[in-house]
Amino acid sequence: SNNTASNNTVSGNTQNGIIINAFDNTIDSNIVSANSIDGVFVNATDNTITGNTVSNNTQNGINVSAADNIVAGSTVTSNTSTGINVSVSDNQVLENVISNNHGPANLMFSSGGSSIQNSTVQGNKIGTKTDGTIDGSYAQGVGIMLVGDIANSLIGGT
Repeated sequence: SNNTASNNTVSGNTQNGIIINAFDNTIDSNIVSANSIDGVFVNATDNTITGNTVSNNTQNGINVSAADNIVAGSTVTSNTSTGINVSVSDNQVLENVISNNHGPANLMFSSGGSSIQNSTVQGNKIGTKTDGTIDGSYAQGVGIMLVGDIANSLIGGT
């Protein structure tokens, strides 16, 4: 815990690019691309993933499977599956550019039989070009997909 990984290029790995299995870490300003599974896999609580460029990974760009994490200020594009996938409660997805991902959605909250609650999704640019500008031909699939029991969460607004 209490580690920072910043300003790295993590590319071409045969598994996940970055795996977080400890709490209270920061993943900041990295380029994470062309990895065979997820770009960033978060499997522990209280982590901050911010300012990263996550693209061209074989599965999800960022996959969050633990509570109390923040994914903010990152550009997540052109991943084979979902841009950002969240499968548990109490997470924040804030001010990211999420676009041109080829899975079921650019941003997906999928409860997988349990309940996702108390999460926040705000200030994201979903389905835009990487610079955040709008181009209808650029978006792929669904913008935001909520699957299963999603409750008491804020999607949009200020």
